[in-house]
Amino acid sequence: MGWETTKLNFQRVVAVTGLPGLYMLRSHNQTGFLIEPLTGGVVQFISNAKNRIAALGNIDLALEEGSIPIIEVFKLLNEVDLIPSHGASNVILYEFFKQLIPELSESKVYPSTMKKVLYWYSLLVNHFSDASIKDSIDEKEEGLSII
Repeated sequence: MGWETTKLNFQRVVAVTGLPGLYMLRSHNQTGFLIEPLTGGVVQFISNAKNRIAALGNIDLALEEGSIPIIEVFKLLNEVDLIPSHGASNVILYEFFKQLIPELSESKVYPSTMKKVLYWYSLLVNHFSDASIKDSIDEKEEGLSII
């Protein structure tokens, strides 16, 4: 798993519908994708017919007007000292995210989404160095657009 020491590319870190966690995109073709769990494990093939994937670099959260890329949310989280657990209550999550992003749309961003954001951020922090995450967040990426 040599990718752990390479520069983090948010176009290659993906979420897969129906599967928990985050995955590194290894390859793709017309019928599907080869993915590897961020937490380690075997590379697996997932079919386009059954699964959808979303690169973190392509995910946004809704604001009252417009949206904010999830990478910008990670950047904000990088600067916070105390982040609630992704298992925190909905009230705590709403309060935290409203302080973090005052313009966040409460009607469009559900607690389940907030929990995913915090869970994904903790996975990234646990599996990549802080410097790698900060460097990747601070740079504009030109990645493979697969979605």
